[in-house]
Amino acid sequence: MQSPLKTPHKNSYILGVTLIGFSFLIYLLQQFTSKTSDTVFICFLFNGLISLFYLVHLWFGFAVKRHPETGKRMAIPYACWVNFVLLFTISAFSLNTLIPVFARFPWWLNLYVFSSAAFLLSFPYLQMIGARMRALFYALAGSATVLIIYLNLYLLPLMPIALLGSFFFLLSTHTFVPLFWGLLLLSALRKDQQFLWKPYLIGLATPLLILSFWLYQWHSVQTEIKDISAKNYLSSQAQLPLHIALAQQLTSHPIADEIALSSHISQRFFEDGFGVNANGDRKYHNPLAIIGNAFFGSPALDQASALALINIRRDQRHKTDERLWSGNSLITQSVSTQIKVYPEHRFAYQEKILTIKNQGKTSEDVLFVSETQQAYYTFHLPEGSIVTSLSLWVNGKEEKSRLTTRQRADSAFKTIVGVERRDPAIAHWREGNRVSVSVFPCTSKEDRVFKIGFTSPLKHQAGKLLLENVWFEGPLAKHAREALNIQLMMPTIVSSMPEEWKQESNQTISYAGDYLPNWSLQLNEVPLSTTPFTFGNIRYQMAPATPKLASFNAKDAYIDLNAQWTLDEFKSVIEMLKGKQVYALTHQKEAIAPDDAERIFKKYKNYQFGLPCLYQIKNPQQSILITKTSHKSPVLDDLKGYDYAQHLQTWLQQHHGALRVVNISESFSPFYKTLNELRCIQYQAFDLNQVKAYLQQNNWPSMPENDSLIYIKESGLYITASQLPANELRSSSVSNASAPDHLMRLYSYSQLMRTLGSHYFEKQKYETALLGMAEAAYVLSPVSSLLVLESEDDYERFGIKKNQNSLGNADFLEGGAVPEPHEWALFGALLFLLFVYWRKRQSAATA
Repeated sequence: MQSPLKTPHKNSYILGVTLIGFSFLIYLLQQFTSKTSDTVFICFLFNGLISLFYLVHLWFGFAVKRHPETGKRMAIPYACWVNFVLLFTISAFSLNTLIPVFARFPWWLNLYVFSSAAFLLSFPYLQMIGARMRALFYALAGSATVLIIYLNLYLLPLMPIALLGSFFFLLSTHTFVPLFWGLLLLSALRKDQQFLWKPYLIGLATPLLILSFWLYQWHSVQTEIKDISAKNYLSSQAQLPLHIALAQQLTSHPIADEIALSSHISQRFFEDGFGVNANGDRKYHNPLAIIGNAFFGSPALDQASALALINIRRDQRHKTDERLWSGNSLITQSVSTQIKVYPEHRFAYQEKILTIKNQGKTSEDVLFVSETQQAYYTFHLPEGSIVTSLSLWVNGKEEKSRLTTRQRADSAFKTIVGVERRDPAIAHWREGNRVSVSVFPCTSKEDRVFKIGFTSPLKHQAGKLLLENVWFEGPLAKHAREALNIQLMMPTIVSSMPEEWKQESNQTISYAGDYLPNWSLQLNEVPLSTTPFTFGNIRYQMAPATPKLASFNAKDAYIDLNAQWTLDEFKSVIEMLKGKQVYALTHQKEAIAPDDAERIFKKYKNYQFGLPCLYQIKNPQQSILITKTSHKSPVLDDLKGYDYAQHLQTWLQQHHGALRVVNISESFSPFYKTLNELRCIQYQAFDLNQVKAYLQQNNWPSMPENDSLIYIKESGLYITASQLPANELRSSSVSNASAPDHLMRLYSYSQLMRTLGSHYFEKQKYETALLGMAEAAYVLSPVSSLLVLESEDDYERFGIKKNQNSLGNADFLEGGAVPEPHEWALFGALLFLLFVYWRKRQSAATA
């Protein structure tokens, strides 16, 4: 085959290659920039017209002309046909963005299509390259054959309809693009006089072998799911919900997860409505999953099991949290962060103001997705941080939130958003240091703005104070801009900060640029202030905390075995616990003999997370549980309503805070994190050497808490609450020095969690009883939510009153101290004296 550049039709060929590059560039620009319906349609229109123009050019340039010597009509050269089909392919992909017959391709399928297209484009040059390169291209031809057959079979049900529609609507002819690819491939192979069968067959066999391996794995995963389901209903395991057992025990590797979740993340043509669900969320088009489903059927996972795998093993709770409206067209346009750092109090207050933009209907939406959408954010907080304010801009004015019970806030939000479709914003506490915020409505006519405030303890370690950012998931912030301002409330040496930041002075840091989700600020430690904060005749005051060693002789030891452990670590712990009764504690309690350790390790080594049946520990006061966790596990709310939760709650109420739990990992699982926050366990993170030393000394570090004493672990301090003495209540002097009110907020949140404790699974019963504690300090919690409604009438309709005797929303611009009644009286007296003095001056001036 002669080079296209050395033939009479080279100009047409060069034009085609140029148009392919131009058309592909338009497609890429559209994919990586805006995906509004208008831009997608314009992209398709351009690419469709380009392919049509080139076809007309070929027709009039060749087909209608006659050869000057033979008088026969001139045939369109093969290389030019390749150019046209590739142009038509780009047009088809542009149309698919607008009308999604195929869901999004995974990266490997995009690469597969691209390499097959590269083969077709380069085929006219095969005779001019070396033998090794020719063998590679024939291998590509073999693999392209499999792809072409698959695409034709997938589109086969649509082809009769497309054929009929092509007489009236030319768009449907794009359905035949894989058929055109097949014709080109057959023509190319027929024209080649030096066909290399061996590399072609290798290329043909490679995707088929991959498919065979996938189908084998598919069958294995199906069998494993059935086995776990059968075993879970045995009496010793029946208390663990099936979907949690599957998430814990199903073999964990990317292929197994992909297969298990295939029906929920992979398109199935006849059942999925072109690969989109009711929220407009797209699935992937995975040919392996489609073929596996055709051969063996869908994996036997119900919705609850699929959600458990997504939430726990993929840590994607943000995507599965309940929402009433889609948010596919929304982006986070800007983030304004302002922070006050109080080094002497070891905490900081940071506010984030987020601007949400609705880009209008995008190609990611479907016909039934409204342009009025709901913004849903999940904020990830550093350990010990709490939410203390929420605001929403309504009609250009900032409206601050009110705090109410979670159930009442939910009722109001769902009524207004789901039925009346007016302005609310709501913030909910979530397990695992998460907070969710919903804002509605977000339309293309107006950007929405909301503000959320966080009070965060500074992490105290090795003479340094560390502040970590609150980052979020939500409407895409990839192109968001951020303005940041940090005020250090006393001169402090900054030992570490992001290089993009600028230190304006020893008390001011600023930044303007792209949004930075992950950063930390490190300061040198300063002396701890013991200045109190007073509210409601209660004084809140900080004090340094040092661990106290309490006598502890562990008689029983339990090991929470899971995939995080190594065999050497397990054997070391068994050796360290000699002389004690040692058990493996998973979904059941199993005694460990020294010579049986390896067998037990192998039995549980594939458990993806620990979820021990704590309620089988008979003597927690003299027991220790050693675990090694990752950041993935169920949260307590996942277990609510099941036998496991009922047994756990009963046990916790009998043995609240008695069990000592040691984590030898740096990761902190949500399960243990919530139990620790509720003070249901005595949690410590130690290495094995520390554990061994304490056990040998028969003592254990203890940080006692009570109704007037709270330990803030992150900052290494206590906060005490005490009644003001009578003489101070009658005092006529006013102290100018007062700690910020965040002192009370941190104390009250921790005390609320401690009070809720073992009643967590029935927290709705305690909402009203605990609301007063949350309301006084104005903190988000498991029993309280923050809500912004459009008008006072809305608040009254749902029985949400303005918060009284409360610190209210924290504010960056306001000071922390709230004057007491006697202080207000003094302020009033002072103002009166100033008024009298001013009147005398005025009288003297007029005289």
